[in-house]
Amino acid sequence: ITLIFMEPVPGANRSKANAAVRMSLEHAKLLVLLLRSQLKAYEANPQLGREITLPKEILKQLKLEDEPW
Repeated sequence: ITLIFMEPVPGANRSKANAAVRMSLEHAKLLVLLLRSQLKAYEANPQLGREITLPKEILKQLKLEDEPW
């Protein structure tokens, strides 16, 4: 899997790549699990955390479900 991080080019209708991160499928799955764990910990923190809500329209466009953690 390759994740490409882009930034817009000012004054142009295009973007340029800042970084490309390549990883195996196993590493990608571990990354997802680690991110999920960190987000759950953030939401559960009574002093700093809050529920992170996602717009329903975006989830629908991406054909994703807002599954309970």
